Amino acid sequence: MDLFECERRSRVIIPIIKRALVEELHKRGLKVKEIAELLGMTPAAVSQYLHGKRGKYIRVRGIEALVEKALRGELRREDVCRVCDRLVEEGVVEV
Repeated sequence: MDLFECERRSRVIIPIIKRALVEELHKRGLKVKEIAELLGMTPAAVSQYLHGKRGKYIRVRGIEALVEKALRGELRREDVCRVCDRLVEEGVVEV
């Protein structure tokens, strides 16, 4: 891992993970405002993810586990980092 890999990942992979989280939470019946509060985003950002204006669509394996943690208020940075690492290791996303 080079010095600035996380910065590149934040521009490429994190929006993919955020979009997957937002879409799954929305499928579960949460409203835009609820999702925004839960994930620490603005309602406008949530709306952009839902309408495909942010984050490339990629099926993210394990997103359900992140959603469950988010709903319990237990989602941590390390959880997102593990998903990010797995996407890179599996070659799903290049940074």
